Amino acid sequence: MDDGRLEALIVNDRPPLSRLLAARHLAFGTADRAPGVIRRSVTSAVVETDGEILYHVDGEIGRARDRVEVRIRPNALKVRVPLVR
Repeated sequence: MDDGRLEALIVNDRPPLSRLLAARHLAFGTADRAPGVIRRSVTSAVVETDGEILYHVDGEIGRARDRVEVRIRPNALKVRVPLVR
């Protein structure tokens, strides 16, 4: 979680029935083993498409046109944990 890398899953488009059958991997945490799925550890990525693209950042939905750039910013988030006694 603190290695400065992002685990990216690239999912190839496929027919609806194939998607349904592969969905079981989500329940078992093995999505990277599903057919047509590639897993990469990256520090940055660019996603390009023709037209609009929806994306999520920390659960918030965003919209972009044609391109989304993603990068890791090490130590950008400071977390305080209360002391539990």
